[in-house]
Amino acid sequence: MSARKTAIYVIIMCMASVITCTAATHYVSLYGTNDADGKYTNWVGAATNIQLAVDASIANDTVLVSNGVYDTGGKVTPSYFSSNRVYVGANITLRSVNGPELTIIKGQEAPIGGCGTGAARCVYLGAGTLMGFTLTNGYTTTNGQFYYDRGGGGVFIASGANVSNCIITGNTCGGGGNGYGAGAVFLDGTGTMNNCILKFNRAIGFGGGVHMAGGTMNNCTIADNYASARAGGVRIDGSNAVIKNCLVVRNVSGGMAGGIELESGCAMYSCTVASNRSVSGGGGIYFGYYAGAGTANNCIIWGNIGVPSSNNDIAVNSGFTAVMNYSCWPTQMNLGQGNIYGDPLFVDTNTANYRLTANSPCVNTGTNQSWMSGALDLDGHSRIDRFSGIVDIGAYEFIYNGSIYRIP
Repeated sequence: MSARKTAIYVIIMCMASVITCTAATHYVSLYGTNDADGKYTNWVGAATNIQLAVDASIANDTVLVSNGVYDTGGKVTPSYFSSNRVYVGANITLRSVNGPELTIIKGQEAPIGGCGTGAARCVYLGAGTLMGFTLTNGYTTTNGQFYYDRGGGGVFIASGANVSNCIITGNTCGGGGNGYGAGAVFLDGTGTMNNCILKFNRAIGFGGGVHMAGGTMNNCTIADNYASARAGGVRIDGSNAVIKNCLVVRNVSGGMAGGIELESGCAMYSCTVASNRSVSGGGGIYFGYYAGAGTANNCIIWGNIGVPSSNNDIAVNSGFTAVMNYSCWPTQMNLGQGNIYGDPLFVDTNTANYRLTANSPCVNTGTNQSWMSGALDLDGHSRIDRFSGIVDIGAYEFIYNGSIYRIP
C-alpha cells in the first residue's frame, strides 16, 4: 500500500472510531440524582423521568431505564396538540433493563376525565427504537390531526420507527368517534412492531388495538380490545400495511370488523383470527369498507360472531376484491385456492389456547412464502416444519411430541 493510500486509510479509520465513540448511554432511575450537567451517564446521576434523558440524547445514543412506574415528565408533539409522557424525535434506542413487567410508562387522562385537552399518550416515537416497556393509561386529545393528535393512546409509531417486546394495555383514543388506534397507530411508511401484546385498549372510533396507516406487525397478540366504530382489533388501512404471525382474539367492534378491517393494498399472512365479535358485518374480518383489493394467506378465521350471522367470520364489501389462499374458515366462499372449510381443531379456546392439535386440517397444508425463511411462529418455533417442509396455517406451528432417533 502506498504512503498516500495508507494515510487515507488511517484517516478513515480514525473518523469511524470518532463516530463510534460519540454514541452514549444515558440512564433513568426513580432513585437517580439528576446529574447537574444534564447528561445522566451513570446510575448514580440518572434522570428521574425518561424525557430528561431522551432530551440529552443525540442520534445513535441509548437511553436505559431501570424498574418502576414512570408517570411524570413529557413533551407536546411539535406543531400539534397532543401531549406525550415520552416524546422521541431522534434516532435513539430507548429500552428497559428488565422488561415490560417491571418497567411501566404511564400516560394520563384529561382533567375532565378520558380524552381531551391535558391528556397524554404514553410514547410518541418519531424515530428510533422502543424496547421492553408496558405502556398504559395513555389518552389522546379530541381535536387536531386525526393520527398525530387523536391516534395512538399507547404509542404513535412514525415511518421507520420500531417497537418491540412491549405490553400495550389500558389505553384510549379519540372523542366523538374520531379516534384511531387506541393501543398504537402507525403513520404511513416503514414502521414496525415485533413481539408485542396489545390488550384491553379502547378506541372511540377505529382500531381498538391498532390502526395501521402503513408499516408491519410481526408476532403480536391483539386481544380484548374495543372500537366503537370499526375494527375492534386491527384496522389495516394504508400503503402496503402488513401483519404476519399474529393472534387476533376476543376483540369487539360497535360496528363492522370485530377482529380485523383489511383495506386496499394491505395483506395479512399466517394469522389466527378467532372469538371476535361485531355488531354488524365481519365478526372476524371485514374486507374493504372502501373499494379496492386485499390479500390474506395461511390464515385461520374461526368462531367469530357478526350480524347477520352469515357474516360471522368473513364479510366482503361489494366493491372490494378479497383474495384468500390456503386459509381455513367455516363457510365456503370463492375467494382463492387451497382453502379449507372446516374446524381448525384448536387445543382449547376456553383457556385461550389457539394452537393446533395433531389432527388439525391446518397442519402442513399452508403455502410457503419467501418471507418465511428463517421466520418464527408466535411461540418462537421455526415457521416452516423441518420434516415436512410445509408451513402450517395460522399463527402457530404444530410441534410433534416424541423422540428423534438416528438410524445407522
